[in-house]
Amino acid sequence: MPVERGRVRIGSSDDNGLVLDAEQEILPSHLQIEVESRRGIVLTVLSEGAKVWVNARPVREKAILRVGDSVVAGLVRMVLKSDEDPVEASEQPLTGTAAEQMGPTLPMLRAHQGPYFGQGLALGASTDFGADPSCKVQLDEPEGVAQLMRVDARAGLLRLKVSAADKQVEVNGVLVSSAMLQSGDQIALQNNRFVVEAPGWGGADTQAPSKTKPAVTQVGRPLVVPPEADETQKGESTVDWVILAAAIVTIGALGVLVYLQFWGT
Repeated sequence: MPVERGRVRIGSSDDNGLVLDAEQEILPSHLQIEVESRRGIVLTVLSEGAKVWVNARPVREKAILRVGDSVVAGLVRMVLKSDEDPVEASEQPLTGTAAEQMGPTLPMLRAHQGPYFGQGLALGASTDFGADPSCKVQLDEPEGVAQLMRVDARAGLLRLKVSAADKQVEVNGVLVSSAMLQSGDQIALQNNRFVVEAPGWGGADTQAPSKTKPAVTQVGRPLVVPPEADETQKGESTVDWVILAAAIVTIGALGVLVYLQFWGT
């Protein structure tokens, strides 16, 4: 269901942009997702008693969303993904200067779900994730995979590689086996969720295969996008207000001078 500039309402009644089955504990007007210019992507609960969770946390009124978030409405799970899929990384490991040698600010992952919640995990040249004690980040995941994935950080690039091929790792809501990461990307496992905090890091791997256009898995009703004001009209409107304000100030000043000339002491 594409969500462009504007908003989409989700519920069981036919007047919603995305209609879900009422038998899945969906109310007639359940929730709304809106893209705002200032706050970003905002979720609003529309009805009292509507069951909504974002990344396993209940939402009563509003929540700020990011790409890759898991939204559960009633018994329906949805994932927010971007227009483009993450860039797949090449099979060749990253080379170049390691992250810890590039300056005082290290790229890191901020845990948003799981045992590391709230912690910032600094990324070195190579950071292994898994259940094995040798892994820098030990994960609480089903089946206890010894080494689930690795994140390399070298020469300003971040590369994620899933070591266990049969395990699911999402980047920005898309299942990946490898991906080039950028600041703001969200990595989601089953019990853990991390957001990349690495200003100035990221970019395409020169050896990575070209990006493919993402597949549309479901097409909903087209959203009605409010038209944007023409830039020329905006500029003309601003100039008009400035001229009007100047005229008012000038008239006021002349009135004061006339008063002082004839009636002032």
